[in-house]
Amino acid sequence: MLLSTDLHVLSNLAVFFLMFLDGLEMDPCEIRRSGRSAIGISMIAFFIPLLSGICASLLFGLTTVQSLFMGLLLSITAIPVSAMVLMVV
Repeated sequence: MLLSTDLHVLSNLAVFFLMFLDGLEMDPCEIRRSGRSAIGISMIAFFIPLLSGICASLLFGLTTVQSLFMGLLLSITAIPVSAMVLMVV
């Protein structure tokens, strides 16, 4: 049980530092210039995996609650990947 708790804490710290590092590399002036398009793109990047996960799960016969969970799982795991892509670009 101790290993799973330690692994959970370590993974949370990794996500925290990833987002922190990504935030350090952002320029506030550039964020203001690209505000509307950035919001639109981030909404699309969240809702496409969400809807795809829900639809695929429903097609495989999962319940509505299980399908919502799968869709949210896919959407949330896309956020750190997007952060890594932003750091490279």
